[in-house]
Amino acid sequence: MQLSEEMQSKYPKLKPVIDKFNIDWKEDFEEHIPSDFSDNSLSDCDIYYCIEASISRFDEQLFIVKYDLSYDLGGPHGYYFTYASVYNPNDGKIIKLSDIVNNKTRLAEIIARKIYKIDPEFEYSDYLNCITGQPYKSSDLDQAKELFKEMISDDEITWILNDKGLNIVFSEYDLAPHGNGGEFDFTIPYDELEKIIKPEYIMTNSQDMDKIVKTEELPVKRFTK
Repeated sequence: MQLSEEMQSKYPKLKPVIDKFNIDWKEDFEEHIPSDFSDNSLSDCDIYYCIEASISRFDEQLFIVKYDLSYDLGGPHGYYFTYASVYNPNDGKIIKLSDIVNNKTRLAEIIARKIYKIDPEFEYSDYLNCITGQPYKSSDLDQAKELFKEMISDDEITWILNDKGLNIVFSEYDLAPHGNGGEFDFTIPYDELEKIIKPEYIMTNSQDMDKIVKTEELPVKRFTK
């Protein structure tokens, strides 16, 4: 990713953030991919490793990069995860979900109810009730609300705030192991977020990202055995 000269001039503290992104991704690929792909134990498997990044919002308040990671290194199944990194473009600092909300308890309750509506039988298999030893259940809204309130405070939820509202994404393993479900992707519209999102972060107009972001194909570096 690169900032145009105009954006570098307007947001000088954002450029080091972009540069670090590029360096970290390059080092991760160069460190892990050659060894993974040359492992003899995987020689008969079709394997891949891919990161796709896209800018979801870029204005005076938030710079949001959404990236999708997918890979299959020859195990019993492949993996797919979605993450988002959110920054203040003016100072380059990370923005957490707890930074943009006024009422974590109310937001946690809305998330719990959304998941219950999608899957009323879902079990949060990675989270056990310390008294019963049983997994949290989506039908227990009070228990689920406390879980999400803690996840908001600990910055453990992938989120994107755009013109449609607050997009919440849970990838596999965020709430339950692979095979137990738990992949949720939904948007909470602004009319359900009244007095929950701080007004300065609310996005009222959509952005034409095709005009803001220019995408180019670059040469591919191939690793062969």
